[in-house]
Amino acid sequence: MRFRLQTINNICGRLGIINEIERLPTFQMETPNLLFYTNGGCIPHLTHDVILMLTSDVLPLQIPLDNIYHATEAIIKLDVSVNTFIGLPEYLSFCTLQDPTTTVKQGYHKENVATIWSKHGKQFITKARHMELMESLKPDMYISLCDGDTNINSSKKRILNSARTTNEAFRYCYDQHVSSPTLCKKALIAPIEGGYDLTTRELCAKYLSNFPVVGYLIDGLYSDGASVHKIPFHSVEKIIDHTLKYIPVERLRIIQGAWEPQSILKMIKLGVDLFDTSFPCLNAENGCALVFNFNVENLFSENVQLVNLYHSKNENNIWKKELNNKNEYKSNSCVSNRDNKLNENNKISDGVQFKNNVNDEQNNTSKKNFVSPYSISLYDTKYFDDFTPIIENCLCLTCRKHTKAYVHHLLITKELLGMVLLMIHNLHHYMEFFRYIREHLRRNIGKCD
Repeated sequence: MRFRLQTINNICGRLGIINEIERLPTFQMETPNLLFYTNGGCIPHLTHDVILMLTSDVLPLQIPLDNIYHATEAIIKLDVSVNTFIGLPEYLSFCTLQDPTTTVKQGYHKENVATIWSKHGKQFITKARHMELMESLKPDMYISLCDGDTNINSSKKRILNSARTTNEAFRYCYDQHVSSPTLCKKALIAPIEGGYDLTTRELCAKYLSNFPVVGYLIDGLYSDGASVHKIPFHSVEKIIDHTLKYIPVERLRIIQGAWEPQSILKMIKLGVDLFDTSFPCLNAENGCALVFNFNVENLFSENVQLVNLYHSKNENNIWKKELNNKNEYKSNSCVSNRDNKLNENNKISDGVQFKNNVNDEQNNTSKKNFVSPYSISLYDTKYFDDFTPIIENCLCLTCRKHTKAYVHHLLITKELLGMVLLMIHNLHHYMEFFRYIREHLRRNIGKCD
């Protein structure tokens, strides 16, 4: 695999291209761009046929080890790659360690061991075990074993242990990588840890910059995946900027997590190349459709705001109300009369109350608390008789064929199609956002101010 910079500007970002994938010789992807988040090897709610309706592009898949670990035994026995196992052999795969949409359980540390939480519970992954898994999964890109269990509140001791464990693990993984006939053809990504400590970040980046890897993952900035969008950019700006100063400019830079679009723009200005789709996925999981406007001039100007097309201040009040009453759905009289036909599982008392599966509620607490000022909640009763698309002139399947009222109906009746349509719209909108970023960079790379 090769990453090549096309243009670079210290003020508004850089354009690059990823190609020469050993398994996918025709694959080519421009950056800045997205890794498509998967859960258990699947893009949430979307089948392969639906993905093809969304885009004909060959997608780069982000495959967290913790949510596919339960299938590794079967993959090893079948002796197939992870791409073949999940039925998407034509797509690029990037194997990471932790799911960026969930909360990392803290405090489970062992010497030279990483902890992941799979469907079968806590799993301790040693350096040797990690490389055995990568040898079996055969992803096109993968990160070395790392300890990213740090956030803004982590102690100095925890940060130092995280960086030391990660660097030691990387040295072992690198040696195994270059000596393996299978893995030496793949792309190894080096994780840079150090929490919010500039000195530790610098030492870690300097150490890893000595190795000829394809790129770097800036890790260890958060523990709760669903609250990443609440992290103010100014709290991570200095950390990211300082880290990037000590890694080679010609190599790929990756950041995972559900960062808000405004922060994404600022990270691109700093020189980050790849992100993921956890932000649109988390919005869809909570019944929210992305509606922020990105078609603006001077996209990378300090004063530019990506505004909500539905007046974000009013929508924020609705989201906060829903957050405080997340198990209760209040409907107007029209909805109440219609929903008298619902079964006994949906009890009506001045409205409709939906009981979520207890296990799902416990396992997805952080996801249920996801609130975004860049979207609208289609659970809101005001969309009950709104027969317009989510966004006028949006070319996604959802907006071309369906209305807000229909998606609202699907959500409150718990029809699976509701999440499918939301995921289609959100991914399309987010992909268009990044396409516009690249076009804007191409037009203005020489005159950013």
